[in-house]
Amino acid sequence: MEQKTSESPRTEIRTRTFSKQCVVETDDGVEIAVVAMSITTLGSFQEEYVEALLSKLAQTCRTFYLESGNELKTKP
Repeated sequence: MEQKTSESPRTEIRTRTFSKQCVVETDDGVEIAVVAMSITTLGSFQEEYVEALLSKLAQTCRTFYLESGNELKTKP
């Protein structure tokens, strides 16, 4: 019996992966988390936009941690 395999379209196209870590701090400077992010983009994605994209993700992560922490503090 012959077994067929197929490649993911993503592996057939050239991609690049960018990684970044950021520290999540409260408004008074207390470190509450470290977020590690990786983004895999198509080769044609303009590299100068990667930093802006990672920064937006970091802001979203910070908001998530702070909102979650505040909500957990209100629970008995």
